[in-house]
Amino acid sequence: MDFNFRLKMSAKNIIGNVTSNIKILHLEDIDSDAQLVLQYLKNKVENIHITQVVNEHDYVKELSNNSYDFIFATYELAEYDAISALKKAIQLIENPVFIFITHAMNEDQILAAIENGANDYVCKKSLNRLFPIIIRNIREKERYAKQQDKKNDLSNKHEEFNDNEFYFCSLFHSLHEDAILIGRDYSILDINNEIEESTGLSVKVHLRMAQI
Repeated sequence: MDFNFRLKMSAKNIIGNVTSNIKILHLEDIDSDAQLVLQYLKNKVENIHITQVVNEHDYVKELSNNSYDFIFATYELAEYDAISALKKAIQLIENPVFIFITHAMNEDQILAAIENGANDYVCKKSLNRLFPIIIRNIREKERYAKQQDKKNDLSNKHEEFNDNEFYFCSLFHSLHEDAILIGRDYSILDINNEIEESTGLSVKVHLRMAQI
């Protein structure tokens, strides 16, 4: 099976499950380059919407007022620093997916981009790398969301357990009869307040005596 066909099928399986458009903010001041990226992605999948901005003002405005799944930015901006654009995205958005799409980046620029939080970079002459990166990041987002759901579920169960434990302890110590809590190994785990009142000895003393 052809690799491009497999990739397209994979994209349908992954992106096809997204009910709304995948929204991309593209910081690019060369219209022809922005159109190149748009046409490339439109040929891959239909439910993608790209908003192009060309300067810092419009870029910050879009970041502040709208939600985007991906942020693309060229490194060769005429009136704005690309790393500053990256830092602004991180400042305004929680865990942004930021991808540089550029003509060329040297090793130092790539290192600076990654160290400052960029997810990846793509050369404009090699846009075929872009779509697999999008798919990979969608998968990572789904995986992260599932992990968060599991953590929240465990947290809720823990809170429920604590609530049940508190209810049991309150009930145990409010009994008007002498009561002893026995463990599976028949050791005494707790003695209720009624025993303390009837004997005049503290719960701690009773537990200590039971251990002797």
